[in-house]
Amino acid sequence: GWRGEQCKGLTESVAKLEAVVQKHGPFLGVIGFSQGAAMAQMLVEAGKVRFGVFFSAVTCHAPQHKRTFASQFTTPSAHVWDPVNDEFQEEAAQLAACFAAGEKHHHRLGHV
Repeated sequence: GWRGEQCKGLTESVAKLEAVVQKHGPFLGVIGFSQGAAMAQMLVEAGKVRFGVFFSAVTCHAPQHKRTFASQFTTPSAHVWDPVNDEFQEEAAQLAACFAAGEKHHHRLGHV
C-alpha cells in the first residue's frame, strides 16, 4: 500500500510508467486521481510533461520520494480536492503547495 514507507509495487509501477512514456511519448501533460496523482507528480518532477492535473491527490511516502514535497515546481497545474470530507485533504493541499503556477479548485464530494 501507499500509506507507509514501503510502497509495495512502486518500483515496478514507476518502471512501467517510464516504459510507456518512452514508447508512446512525448506527452504534453498528465492527469491523475488519488495514487495516480502521486504517479503523475513523479512525471512532472522528472520533466516528462509540461503540465499536470491532480484530483484528490495522495502522496507517496517512500523515502526516495519524500524530498519531492520540499520542491517548488513552475510547471502549470490544476489541483482539485475536497478540503473538508476527503480523508487525504492534507496530502492534496501539500502537493498543490509545491506548484508555484498551480490553480486550486475545491468541491464537497469527498475523495472523488
